[in-house]
Amino acid sequence: MDTYQFYPTPDDLARKMISKFVEDPFSRDARIIEPSAGNGALVKALVAERDRRHDQRMREYGSYWRADPINVDFIEVDMSKHSTLLDIEGVKGQIVGLDFLQFSGALSSYSHVLMNPPFNAGVHHVLKAWDGLYDGEIVSLLNAETIRNPFSKERVRLVNLIENHGDVEFVQGAFKGDGVERQSDVEVAIVHLVKKADLQADVIGHVLDSLQDDPLHDTGGSAFPHLMEGQELAIPGDVIEITVRTFNAAVKAMRESVIAQARSSYLSRLVGKTMAQHNGGTADQPENIAKTIRDGIRQGYKDLKDRAWSSVLTSTKVSNKLSSGAQQRLMSDFERIKRLDFSVANVYSFLIGLIESQSDMHLQMACDIFDDITKYHEDNSVWYMGWKSNDKHRTAGRRIKMTRFILPGFEGSWSRSSIGYQETMRLSDFDKVFEVLDGKQVGSSYGLAKLFSERAKDLANGKRLASDYFEVRWYPGRGTVHFFPKRKDLIDRLNRLVGRTRQWLPEREDMVSKDFWLAYEQAEKFDDAIRSMVAQEKGWRNPFWVASARDGKEAQDACDTIAKACLKVAQDHGLDPLKGLEHASAQPQALLLEAA
Repeated sequence: MDTYQFYPTPDDLARKMISKFVEDPFSRDARIIEPSAGNGALVKALVAERDRRHDQRMREYGSYWRADPINVDFIEVDMSKHSTLLDIEGVKGQIVGLDFLQFSGALSSYSHVLMNPPFNAGVHHVLKAWDGLYDGEIVSLLNAETIRNPFSKERVRLVNLIENHGDVEFVQGAFKGDGVERQSDVEVAIVHLVKKADLQADVIGHVLDSLQDDPLHDTGGSAFPHLMEGQELAIPGDVIEITVRTFNAAVKAMRESVIAQARSSYLSRLVGKTMAQHNGGTADQPENIAKTIRDGIRQGYKDLKDRAWSSVLTSTKVSNKLSSGAQQRLMSDFERIKRLDFSVANVYSFLIGLIESQSDMHLQMACDIFDDITKYHEDNSVWYMGWKSNDKHRTAGRRIKMTRFILPGFEGSWSRSSIGYQETMRLSDFDKVFEVLDGKQVGSSYGLAKLFSERAKDLANGKRLASDYFEVRWYPGRGTVHFFPKRKDLIDRLNRLVGRTRQWLPEREDMVSKDFWLAYEQAEKFDDAIRSMVAQEKGWRNPFWVASARDGKEAQDACDTIAKACLKVAQDHGLDPLKGLEHASAQPQALLLEAA
């Protein structure tokens, strides 16, 4: 079944379509949108034509300069094609939406629309592009029957637009022959429309009312809330819809403001020069009013989308459930997120994606906490013989100590009776991770952050106090906190979770021998002997610090040294952690054979 009616545009046809543009689509001021981008055939043809013109200019003028990237934004419903589109060389573009007919973005900010829409909805795509465009051109491929047989009011309107604002060229056999990805006998029509802004009415006359309000497309939104019931990251549907409606109202006001400002500047120049200008000051520069309006709308719309998506990402329903590290990773992806059209459907889709990825986020949060504990003090962790070992390399894993660990970076204020915001957030990260490990709802425990907020003076005076998961002692002068885990099972859960993630431990216990687990469980008992053995071999750099990097040959050599010491100490105690590893590595294949 052809879900998306995907017929890639053949090269010859794409070049013919591009040649229809009157205004240069390769100028620095051009902004192109491809509303049915597919695998990028049209945009790749744009790049090829840009390069051809560039080479021709270099031959004519005998000099070299780099061709500017083409400004193209994409809309494509098939998300499997997004990475291909973003990897097209020579293009500076982003994915701004999925379904063009549901797109509520600022089409008025674009100068060129180039598209090969699904033939069964082509007329609707062209009319939507025409209604949204402010001043620019449309080149679209359609089924010839759309023009030849105008049986609907939409087709009649399109035919009238072609008669008054453009032209059409019919092409037979465009989807036949060598190099055509999908063969078809269909006759196609290349529709070219030119929309010119009525600056007399828009700027000199009344406030522009031809720039229609982008409708709020709730289609599909109502299907999402039930998927999010009971999810911690879910934002109430009414809040989302109110935010989107407010955003749309702001977009409308912004457009009116941009056009009013353009009209004001135009009329100001008609009034005359200022006295300073009459006395030799800098005169007003002539401007392309249509371009000024397009650019103003584009920048204003970009700013409003930034604000709107920021309000979603920083909402308490989202941010309170994530550690500071997880929030930073989410914010680092903000540049991609904020380019999406801000609609009810897109906000729900984003939140559902966030919910579905909670397991991965929680796993990364656990790794962040593990690293925070193990990177400062060697005494916070112990080493053990890792699972992924062979004759060439040995793997050493780490475990957080069950009894106590110490963390720096908790200096007190001048009064030594409180900690700062960053330190509080760091403790809050511990609370969130251990609540997840305990299967509790985030924010439901009496955590470290609350303990330090309510009992900081007592802690500063040397008292050992407890949250739900830790007893702590604070030394504000040294800036350290000593953590005494109350739940050794949760520390073990954290150790095993990180160990499996980093392949220090096997995915299943039965993949290794009993000796492996005995050596793992007695790692704290073996720690002094392991460190003593490593100390005899180490050079000027501490292998424990070098191995912690987990990257590069030097780190691998250090890991080998530690792992060999772990193996030797275990063997001295009558254990063989490597026993059965060769059998374990063959086990998955054996299971597959049994299943077959």
